[in-house]
Amino acid sequence: MKTRINPSIEPIVREFKAALQALYGDRLGDVVLYGSYARGDYDDESDIDLMILLNDEQVNTYAEIRKIIDIEVQLLLRYGLAISPLPVSYQKYKTSRGGVYREARKEGLLL
Repeated sequence: MKTRINPSIEPIVREFKAALQALYGDRLGDVVLYGSYARGDYDDESDIDLMILLNDEQVNTYAEIRKIIDIEVQLLLRYGLAISPLPVSYQKYKTSRGGVYREARKEGLLL
């Protein structure tokens, strides 16, 4: 997995990850940037796709999104870029055969 992030989104991603660390503490495993910003084919309409890997056996994605929505909105207002978070268990990330998981494993950037 690559580790180099586009400098144009580095401040928002760094701030988002810091907020996640404050919210989740030891529950937060890693954050993976995937999608157009990871591939380098983003445009003005692109959002920032982030897979949030939690150290839980099971994750209720919708409940976790509700917990972080205020952080997303604050950063959208500050930077003008939308973040699309996908909170999942580390295990699901590693083993799922779904397209988004394969994409994140193949071309994702570990933050």
